[in-house]
Amino acid sequence: MNHLGDNIAAVVVPLGLSPQDLGAFIGALTSRNDAALFQIPGVTAPMVGAAAGALLETYSSAFRSVWIAASCFVGLAGIRKFRSTEPPSPSPTPPPAV
Repeated sequence: MNHLGDNIAAVVVPLGLSPQDLGAFIGALTSRNDAALFQIPGVTAPMVGAAAGALLETYSSAFRSVWIAASCFVGLAGIRKFRSTEPPSPSPTPPPAV
């Protein structure tokens, strides 16, 4: 998430957004405020689409690390569980029939 501003700036500044308007643009984009987005001078629909793609890619790369770490912990817990399990005790013999 530290790269959110850089990733969005990398796609919208070449499309013509002024660097001075970048903060307002990112704020309106992350809050999903379409009215505020299109009040910023020079904002176009393709610019918003490109920025939304960069936002989605930034979020997915951030959560990818979380899922990888979580799966490692689950795997370790599963290995530990199966290695520390005692063999099942024999079932008790039923009482003799009368």
